[in-house]
Amino acid sequence: MGRANFNMNLYTRNGKATFEYNYQDIFGRGERFAESEKKHQNFKGIKSCPCCTKKTLVLYSIVIEDIFNKPDTLDIQWVKCYTCDYHIRYNAGDPVFFDLSEVPIFDFY
Repeated sequence: MGRANFNMNLYTRNGKATFEYNYQDIFGRGERFAESEKKHQNFKGIKSCPCCTKKTLVLYSIVIEDIFNKPDTLDIQWVKCYTCDYHIRYNAGDPVFFDLSEVPIFDFY
């Protein structure tokens, strides 16, 4: 969360891109990128980001065979924010457990 918050500097918080000084719509870009991911095979949903608060956090999920407990399967989930670049995998724990978010990000918590 620290790196993503660092990416949200004063210019970014005011809707201006620091890496493209003429670009004025980074929040709209994040929303469009998140919406375009609905076509991705592992797409599961769009949520609000605990770092930038924009609704550009995409939840992905993939089910794989659990090699240690066959025939069970594992549901691997991860999220990525297309505005501030926040991302985390399920095995790091849901940010709600650390009081970094008010609502769970992952489906199984």
